[in-house]
Amino acid sequence: MKKVVFVCLLMLACRKEAPEVARPVPVAKSPSPPTPLPATRGDGDYSKAVDWVRNAPGFHFEITIGDVSATGDLSRARVGEERVRFKAKGEEWAAERHLKGVSWSRNGKPDANEPAYADRIYQWMTLFPDPQKSPLQVVGTEGDSTHVRFTNLNTNETHDVWVRSADNRLVRLKTSGAGTAFPAVEIVIK
Repeated sequence: MKKVVFVCLLMLACRKEAPEVARPVPVAKSPSPPTPLPATRGDGDYSKAVDWVRNAPGFHFEITIGDVSATGDLSRARVGEERVRFKAKGEEWAAERHLKGVSWSRNGKPDANEPAYADRIYQWMTLFPDPQKSPLQVVGTEGDSTHVRFTNLNTNETHDVWVRSADNRLVRLKTSGAGTAFPAVEIVIK
């Protein structure tokens, strides 16, 4: 009897299970990016404006940092491959980011001794710092732009920002400054 039970158990253990029928797996289509809806008047979105500045393929700018004013252009093949050209204090500066860092030229010739203001301009235009901030307050609308204000919680500077409502592009930024370490900044992007 034990042999019969053993053989039955062995047969049960060794029996072949019916092969699973291969069922086609549905392939998920990658969703097409949503078409951005145009913002209505007064709905300029600051966070989208920051993303735009950090990712835009290019733009013209005017910037004042402390007592230095400059006008120039940013071009960006890809994020991380920015080229900034600007004129300040009677000289033309160009900075281009490479894998090994940023290379500078002054008046068309390589120059590794760029002044501090040139570095600040480069950082504002390519990285566009977005500080820890108080809640945004909508101050109003000016032309086709929404004017928002916040306080930089790190430095207590007031930031006034104008964002074009139609496409959430940053149009203008103005900071109050916080001493010599953080001079007042004003940027106009065209």
